[in-house]
Amino acid sequence: MKTLYHVAQASAFDPAAAHYAPLGWEGEGFIHCCWASQLPGVLERYFRGEGNVLLLMLDASALAPWLKEEDSTGRGEAFPHCYGVIPLAAVIQCQPLAIDEAGRPTQEITQA
Repeated sequence: MKTLYHVAQASAFDPAAAHYAPLGWEGEGFIHCCWASQLPGVLERYFRGEGNVLLLMLDASALAPWLKEEDSTGRGEAFPHCYGVIPLAAVIQCQPLAIDEAGRPTQEITQA
């Protein structure tokens, strides 16, 4: 199984809901995800010093109909974008995550 990652604001994730979508995702039209190799850069660029986020590990095959890889940053690197809400059945694991000021997780990321 291929695993995707999404960093979620803890306040936006309800484990009792049928699906997940970050606040304001409709405005952008997709949900940002990344592969394991891209996760360190994502944390460093966008989540430095964040203490109340969750790392969602997602089953890429369950999201395949809604996934599209795109270079939305113009850096020549394609990131997976989910063009739909994420069904909670696609969430393999959810882990609280704190990120230091350098953009590194303060604890080990457990693999699903």
